[in-house]
Amino acid sequence: ELILDNSSLKVVLYFSYVEKVPWKEMCPSVLPPGLRVIEELVSPEEEKMLLENINWTEDEVIPHAQKSLKHRRVKHFGYEFRYDNNNVDRDRPLPGGLPDFCTTILAKCLKMGYINQKPDQLTINQYEPGQGIPPHIDTHSAFEDEIISL
Repeated sequence: ELILDNSSLKVVLYFSYVEKVPWKEMCPSVLPPGLRVIEELVSPEEEKMLLENINWTEDEVIPHAQKSLKHRRVKHFGYEFRYDNNNVDRDRPLPGGLPDFCTTILAKCLKMGYINQKPDQLTINQYEPGQGIPPHIDTHSAFEDEIISL
């Protein structure tokens, strides 16, 4: 229960913890053309492996691959996504390509037909508690036909 300053209004806030958000009940029944929601693509073991392999504390040897932005930290692989122009510089690939820890999941996506070609760019965002994803539209013009969001 919370009583707001200068008000006799009482606000009650309830927290519910769920293992899985019932997105089908919360979202429109018709998804935008081309959008697919794939449930349980990543196993708990794969999720753990991904999180263990993303090192936010190491000194980066790849220039411009890791940055701290206003509401998050971000790592780029393959190409740096440039937020100043919402694009990538195709003439300046980052050394090393995509990290090896993505190989299994990308192979699964290719095998299942979720994507038609292996991606050449990866952006990983880390949000701290209390931060959120602000409203935005992903820039598709910087890439080919497919965008994967995990």
